[in-house]
This record gives sequence, structure tokens and C-alpha cells, in this order.
Amino acid sequence: MAGTILELGNNKYRFMVWCKSEYDNKRIRKSKTVTAKSKREAERKLAEYVQECEQKYSLEGSTMTFEQFSRKWIEEYAKPNLSPVTVEGYERELKNRIIPALGNLILTELKPMHIIHFYNDLLTAPRLDGREGTISGRARNNVHRILSSMLTNALYWQLIPENPIKRVRPPKQEKHVARFYNEEETVKMLSCLENEEMKYKVAVHIAIFTGMRRGEILGLEWGDIDFDKKEIHLERTSVYTETNGVIEKDTKTHTARTVSIPAELCELLKQYRKHWLEQKFKLGDVWQETDRLMIQWDGKAMFPATLSHWFGKFLKKNELPEITFHELRHTSATLLINLGIDVATVAKRLGHAQNSTTLNFYTHAISSADKVAAEVLCGRLGR
Repeated sequence: MAGTILELGNNKYRFMVWCKSEYDNKRIRKSKTVTAKSKREAERKLAEYVQECEQKYSLEGSTMTFEQFSRKWIEEYAKPNLSPVTVEGYERELKNRIIPALGNLILTELKPMHIIHFYNDLLTAPRLDGREGTISGRARNNVHRILSSMLTNALYWQLIPENPIKRVRPPKQEKHVARFYNEEETVKMLSCLENEEMKYKVAVHIAIFTGMRRGEILGLEWGDIDFDKKEIHLERTSVYTETNGVIEKDTKTHTARTVSIPAELCELLKQYRKHWLEQKFKLGDVWQETDRLMIQWDGKAMFPATLSHWFGKFLKKNELPEITFHELRHTSATLLINLGIDVATVAKRLGHAQNSTTLNFYTHAISSADKVAAEVLCGRLGR
């Protein structure tokens, strides 16, 4: 890599250096103006600048735009390593948020201030779901996680000399407070299910009495239920993507687990099994062969949104406090902890890989149970 010096006068010199990119083999010209006391000093500074350019522009990211890199990252990292739902979410954020802001920048020229300005703009950015208001701190933090993952890979792949996001603070995220029902509200909700369609009644009971995630309930098959042992074996989850529709994937922690169920839920499942078979035989050839519990009218797998939409309308119709279907999982965990069930058992039922996850998420319930424990101990000791 050669360089030339143009003397400008008043101890000013302009350097011209031609660089070759390893990404697309293009030659690009870089220039720099410096101050030097003599021509000899200017030549020394030119040699340093040539060396700097050699190190920087021998990287593939020297002429690759951030948008070009994003496509490379999706194909070579995200799709082989992440779930289809996660990839779809990342592609959506890239298309709607990240690429419009950073896409035209050369990857090696992406600086911390570019990212900081982008994050500041996100403070007033509108939501993408059509609702009023700006995006949440949680959504902004998700953008940060995506960028962090991308740029960590860029550094690992030797596309950039250093990771600019290491010098950027993550966006502030308001602490998420999970909603849940207390014992009285839960009893009332379960009683309101008597006049609902059997499959929805079953889904809510499973959520309350096992703490399963929505996708795990939708992924259940009849072969997963051991009626004799009163257990449900969990090994898959059902999710929806715009590209592939309803698909099956591993559980969130990629490990199967077994959850015990009460006799009442076991009996409800037997009743539903009878109803499910009657529906199958009634439809005959129209039936789409499946073993899934949660189905559409013709046996096809139920869409995850269907369950959530029904649940919202069900609560409104019965004038029950507003929570999401996922928050039935929080309700299950909170009730168990308040009943004195140990955290390790609750964590196992929920499918948390670490007990600390349960401890951190259900601090409110653990604190309440701790106060009850103090009173119980005092009562037992007659104090």
C-alpha cells in the first residue's frame, strides 16, 4: 500500500493512500491532513497512516455496509443458531428500526456516537403495532441486544477492529411487573369457564395447574399425557411464523420435563379426550390427522394468537381483571409459593433452568410468603 504527500504550506501536509478491501477487492482512496514541522516528520507520519490503513482496510468490513453485514449475519449466524420465531423478530427489527438508521454506514466506520444518536431517536419512535405512544424501554433494550449480538459476531469474524457497542450504555428499561390473580380471583375465573368451549377450558386449567407456557400447551399431544401416573411429559412447543405458519420446536430450555397434575385435571382431560374423538369421527375425511390437544375445528394445529384473543374476550365478558394468557403462568407460580411450596419445586414445574430465575422473577410472592412464615413460626412457638 503506497502513499503520497502533498505539501500545503504553513507546515500542513495532505496524505493520499490507496487501500484494497478484502471484502469486494475494490480500491478506495483515503486522505488525511496533518501538521508537521518538517518534510521528514511528515514522511514518518505518512508511514504510520499507511500502516493504520493497512490494518483497518484489510478487514472485510472496510467497504461492507451495515445493511450488507446484516444479511450476512442473518444467513450465517441467526438462521443456523436461533429459532425461526427469534429470527423473524430480529428481521422485523432490522427492517423497521435498525437498517433505516444505520444501514448505509460502512461497518468499520460505525462509531459509538452513531449508536447513541440512534438510541436517542428511539426515545420518541412510534410503536410498530399501530397502538398509540412510543416504544417501551423493553423494546429499545431488545434493539440493543440485537446490535450487541451482531457486532460481537462482526468482531469475532474479524470484520471490525473493535466493537463500538462496548462503549454504549444499554437503553434504560422499566422494570417489568408481572400481573397475576390471587386465590379468590383464580377461583372465580375457573368457575366462569363452565360455559366455555371444552378446549379453552382445558387450556386454562393446564396453565393454572402446571404453569406451562402458551406454546407448550399448544404443543401438547395425547401421547404426552400419562393418565395412570397423572403426569404430563413436555418436550415440544408450538409457535407461529409469518413464513412457515404454525411450526413445532423444542421447549424454551431445549430440555423435556415432566409435570404432575391433580386428579381433577386428569378427569377433565379424559372428558376432553372423549369430546376430541367424537369431533374427529364426526368430520371423517375432512379431519386433518393430528394428535394435538389444542386444535382448530378440523384438527389443524391452533394458532397461538387464537388462544390469546379468546382469553382476552373471555375476561372482558365475565368482568374479570385484565391479564394475558401468559400471566396465568405467573398466577400458578405465585399461588404455589404463597402456599409454601419450595422454590426448587416451583422452578422445576415452570421449566426454569436455574432456581435463581424463579427467585428473581417472583420476589413479590417470596416476600409475602416470608412474612407468613414469620407469623406461623411465632404462632407455633406461642409468642
